[in-house]
Amino acid sequence: MNENQLDIEALDKLIKAVQDYQEELSKNRTILENAANVCDAAMGKDAIAKKHIARLQEAMGELKKTSDLARNVAAALVEEKRRAIDVLEDEGG
Repeated sequence: MNENQLDIEALDKLIKAVQDYQEELSKNRTILENAANVCDAAMGKDAIAKKHIARLQEAMGELKKTSDLARNVAAALVEEKRRAIDVLEDEGG
């Protein structure tokens, strides 16, 4: 493959990896949310529990930001792939 060729398979793997990462972030956010809910139900009035719940909620916020960013990156990669394929088809046809 020369330097001007596009490796579509590698791009597909990258897109899939970013999408998988985004899904894992969403799953982990759900796990943290469930942990915060259980902690709140079991010890919600306790000052230490409130502190830990607040930290869990902060972590969930960061996970959401990262998940949203990963989703946007995956969408941008899909769009770039589409454009690259269009260019290749225009050059070849």
